[in-house]
Amino acid sequence: MDQIGLKTFNGGEQIIIKPLLTDLYNSFTYEFWVKPYAEHKIDEESLTGGSGLIGKNYIVAPGHGQLDNQAGIGISIGRNGVSIYEHTAFHLPATLVHPVLIDGWTHIGVVYDEKTPYLFINGNFIKKGLTSTMNILYASGIFGGFAYGYFKGEICNLRVWSYARTETEIKAGMNGKIVENEYGLYINEYFEIMDNTSDVLFMFGHYRQDLEYLLFPVANSLVKKGLSVSMLIENEYSPNLSMLSSKVNIIYLDQFKDKFNISQRANEYYQVLLKNTELHPFYKTYSVAIDRSYSTILLNIIRPKCIYGIHFVTAPGCINAIKSLYIQPKVVLIQHGVLMYNSIAHDYNGADLVFLWGDWDKRLLNQMDNAPPNIVIGNPKIEQIRKDVFGKNKILSKKKETGNTKLKILYIFAYSPKMDQVRKENERMFIEGISQIRNIEVIFKLHPGSPPDYLQEYLLKGIIRPEQILKFDNIIDLIEQANIVVGDYSTAIYEAAALNKPVIKICHSIIEEKLLKFHYVKTPQELIIVIKKLQDDPQYFNEYMEKQDEYLNDLFYKIDGSSDRIADYIHNQLIKNI
Repeated sequence: MDQIGLKTFNGGEQIIIKPLLTDLYNSFTYEFWVKPYAEHKIDEESLTGGSGLIGKNYIVAPGHGQLDNQAGIGISIGRNGVSIYEHTAFHLPATLVHPVLIDGWTHIGVVYDEKTPYLFINGNFIKKGLTSTMNILYASGIFGGFAYGYFKGEICNLRVWSYARTETEIKAGMNGKIVENEYGLYINEYFEIMDNTSDVLFMFGHYRQDLEYLLFPVANSLVKKGLSVSMLIENEYSPNLSMLSSKVNIIYLDQFKDKFNISQRANEYYQVLLKNTELHPFYKTYSVAIDRSYSTILLNIIRPKCIYGIHFVTAPGCINAIKSLYIQPKVVLIQHGVLMYNSIAHDYNGADLVFLWGDWDKRLLNQMDNAPPNIVIGNPKIEQIRKDVFGKNKILSKKKETGNTKLKILYIFAYSPKMDQVRKENERMFIEGISQIRNIEVIFKLHPGSPPDYLQEYLLKGIIRPEQILKFDNIIDLIEQANIVVGDYSTAIYEAAALNKPVIKICHSIIEEKLLKFHYVKTPQELIIVIKKLQDDPQYFNEYMEKQDEYLNDLFYKIDGSSDRIADYIHNQLIKNI
């Protein structure tokens, strides 16, 4: 053991950081090596009373709670044992007491998990204490004791963590050195506070790399305004990382899960779910456990004032973790896709506020059940796409392309199990129509989440070829290469329109016409007519594109400046709450 930050206390010295570490509450960890010189008074465990008033060797002095239902914790260690206390007005009971001989250097771990203390000695779990009845239980930041008892002995290798550590983590780290800026380390061996916090945490339950365009530009705008930003990213292989400012703190989810052994934590929480909730399918319940486990640690480490993300539909455990916080950050979600015309439910559970692309979506969302507060602010994804494309000096003309080359048509798939029957009808209609048009080249772009059986029927019949089907290719590159873009309810249709490509929507007959945007067709014959007119009639093409611009303006509020408007809003809200 390297004795880092060795301190000797002779019964009167203090190291004062803060009486209460108000950043750390309900779940946190103390670790240190200790060598006590004196014994302390052994008390009975209780949730009431004042047994901690006399006869104590407080290595961590219990801070006084700010309100009657809040308390600070204290740790007393003598040669004859370890006791843990909580302190507020007329309240200083021992919630965990363990008599044991401590003769020489001994490693102590005190873990609070949801207001319950756990004791570890030399890396081994020893005892669980009583769960506090306080609403909030703070870590304390005075070392060496106070008026109710001062410590006599030596301490080194102190570490205070902002989350509940496991036995495995304690045992693995008790003899090692701390890596600089290690996640979750709140106080280091030299009694210095480590700042891992961020003003804004970007986290989201549904991950696709194309959705980074809704996140990265906003993060860049926020750091320009001087805010600290942490970004949760699936892994280090994102092709868009070069877009992100170097000032953004990147957290890779796959590495984070490995570091904090999320599988083990989730297994433990999963057993709790099975006991306390109605049994759901394994994958659904276990997914909640995974999401809640990593989100809980992440939130305790980062302690954001605001969370910005996509949605938590596929990760409801994230909502559970956020709602379990006593002091909850503001959760702001950005619209990520087309709002479904026939839906009574939305994707924004857990949101305090939703940023919408335009007035059209606001009207649709506000018709749904339990619609969250929302404001129209713009679309940072389309704004960034236009910057990327136009920045390459490839400003796409609205003029009809001429020449004898084949007409390139891109069909873009969306993916929603709820709309699968509609999707099949739309693709049937499209394929029946384009099969009657000569001298065209058709590419089918599948959604990244599409099942492998999409279009298999047409492949087996030889109606389309395997090389016509693409799944993970860059959608923007494909849009640029196309003359006409066709689809049903994919958001990429709108991105194509914003890049000045003529778009055609394939719409099933069940859709009400008043809910349709852009030029739509409902039969193969209508599709054939529109494509041929776009190809052969310049006046029709120009009028078509003018009408498309009108639709675009109704759907999207001021595309340019979307990221900055979002950043301004978040920045102003945080200033108001300081």
